[in-house]
Amino acid sequence: MNDNQLINATVLGPDLVAVPFNEAVVAPQQRTTFSPRIDWQMNPAQTLSARYTYTSSGQDDAGIGGFSLPSRAYSTSQRQHTVQLTETGVYGKVINETRLRFWSEHQGKNGDDAAPTLQVQDAFTGGGAQVGLSSNDQHRWELQNVTSWTLGKHSFRAGFRLRTVSEDDVARQGFGGTVVFARGPGITTLERYRLTVLLERQGLTQAQIRALGGGPSQLQIVGGDPDATVRQWDLAPFVQDDWRAGKDLLLSLGLRYETQSNIESRVNLAPRFGFAWSPGGKGPSGQARTVVRGGFGLFYDRFGEDLTLRAHRFNGTREAQYVVSDPTVLDGIAFDDAGNVVSIPSVLDLAAFSLPQTTWTVAPDLQAPYTIQSSLSLERQLPGNFTATATFIASQGRRQLRSRNLNAPLPDGALPLGAAAGNVYEVESTGRLNQYQGILGVNNRLSRTLTLFARYFLAWAKSDTDGSGTFPANSYDLASEYGRAAIDVRQRFVLGGNLTVPGGIRVSPFVLVSSGRPYNITIGDDLNRDSLFTDRPAFASAPDQPGSVTTPYGLLDPSPRPGEPIIPRNLGIGPGLVIVNLRLSKTFPIGGKRGEGPAPPRDGGGSGRGPGGRGGFGGGGRGGGGEGGRGGGEGGRGLTLSVSAQNLLNHTNPAAPVGNLSSPFFGRSLASAGGFGFGTGGTTAAGNRRIELQARFAF
Repeated sequence: MNDNQLINATVLGPDLVAVPFNEAVVAPQQRTTFSPRIDWQMNPAQTLSARYTYTSSGQDDAGIGGFSLPSRAYSTSQRQHTVQLTETGVYGKVINETRLRFWSEHQGKNGDDAAPTLQVQDAFTGGGAQVGLSSNDQHRWELQNVTSWTLGKHSFRAGFRLRTVSEDDVARQGFGGTVVFARGPGITTLERYRLTVLLERQGLTQAQIRALGGGPSQLQIVGGDPDATVRQWDLAPFVQDDWRAGKDLLLSLGLRYETQSNIESRVNLAPRFGFAWSPGGKGPSGQARTVVRGGFGLFYDRFGEDLTLRAHRFNGTREAQYVVSDPTVLDGIAFDDAGNVVSIPSVLDLAAFSLPQTTWTVAPDLQAPYTIQSSLSLERQLPGNFTATATFIASQGRRQLRSRNLNAPLPDGALPLGAAAGNVYEVESTGRLNQYQGILGVNNRLSRTLTLFARYFLAWAKSDTDGSGTFPANSYDLASEYGRAAIDVRQRFVLGGNLTVPGGIRVSPFVLVSSGRPYNITIGDDLNRDSLFTDRPAFASAPDQPGSVTTPYGLLDPSPRPGEPIIPRNLGIGPGLVIVNLRLSKTFPIGGKRGEGPAPPRDGGGSGRGPGGRGGFGGGGRGGGGEGGRGGGEGGRGLTLSVSAQNLLNHTNPAAPVGNLSSPFFGRSLASAGGFGFGTGGTTAAGNRRIELQARFAF
């Protein structure tokens, strides 16, 4: 796959004049997959399904695009082996299914880490790739067992899921160092960098350059042992009862317990309740014309092993990480006449300076994040084979993850943990999320050859964190972080269907139209000296206030005074999204009838959605038992030829604009929103129309 990576940056020409750098770089990818499967009817009551999957992939020129210049390119490789076993036993009214899955994955990166990286915030990033020869090896096991049985008007399910992971990670990212330029007093990041290079050409020292408003803002560098490991397990037993309480009423009651290693959050009970009520008469098909569904449930999110791995790595002894803004250290950075970084202080130099390290930790009282979700829906059959639905979903996320610098300077400049502690970045579960969604839908089976569906979504989402990688603008003012969540897409519309035309050709269109996502606006500077560039501006107090910036969101002051209220998080609104996809396919049958052969394994595990919405009431998770029982896929046994067009109209869908007020690109989108626009940061891939041809032989 020869995709394009788009570079949109501003650099300095030989005469130190800012010039745009726009380039589309072909970034080839390769992917190979091999996956045999066998189903065995061991006896009339038991079946066994076994599958092995091998996948390998690789990419050249990864790591570039957006602000990252071609010098930042590196190559990636990935190999994955997966073995899945599913045993299903049917013993009268009792069905038992056991799934065992093992997968092993190796990921590698290879790129230059000798040349330091030069980051001029939201203008360009050049220098080395800073990955070196890095690798990640993971081994995962997953065991599920689900037993289903009926007793009178009750249908019971009970079981458990056990997962384990071991990960060995060798990461040399940052060993060559990163020199960061933020905005200076009254000048942008690019102007600060230009001034530094200009004065270096004139022979001034870094100390003299700094006195004139130039010089780097920060040095980031890593050293020590790049190898770190982590082990983690989680366990989730459950029980569920679907009770036919009346002719028109189904009640579902469930209880799930979750626990895991590496955090102290052990007692996580998740009760769930749902109902389906069908009052009134039935339609010609024998189904109820009206169905009311509702539910309530508590759903936990697992604390990822990658966060524990990072805390193991940057614990202050295994691997040293320095984030330095001390002028005496920054003055040791040297540039050549072209503006490239030619020398920086090494990790040993910084250790000799007795500079404090930057460490990562996990809050000792961290609890597993959870979401309380409630839903209520009305489904009604209408004339003409139409079915209309209206759904309301309320979600309250609590104990959401965020990161915070525990040793950020207090308003009086004092460090709570002392200067020797350095920056202490802690992942904690103190965030909240509130989301409300209204969904209107309509389905129609006009004929045997034509079906259509449409969905309209209206949603609101507010939070004070967007995940474990979110740092507040002020570590001591979390209340000001509550604002629009990154997932707050106000409106979405989806239209799709299937049409069979003469010749047996299936036509499947898909249309998605969405309003824009919010994005955060920052000033591109570290005014509170917490080592993070998350500071937000304030609304200007007067129209003629010096240094204020005119934006679509008002007149903003990039230099707010201590204690002055700052703008809300995620104040900006990104562009909307329009996606039109189309798939054409035709199957040429080859002998036999669909469904012949051993019975496929049942799709158990409790992963389906019950009346209560998200995740159902049972085993939860994504399952892991293969592809169900279709075997031959679309059309059964035979040869299926298809052509798929993604972004059929070749419509440009920009990602969220640059939110750094000091960037020359502020308010402009420099990347693609991706295939379906679900990523908050966008993608550097071109996102243009893609045509894929596929031939599949099923037997």
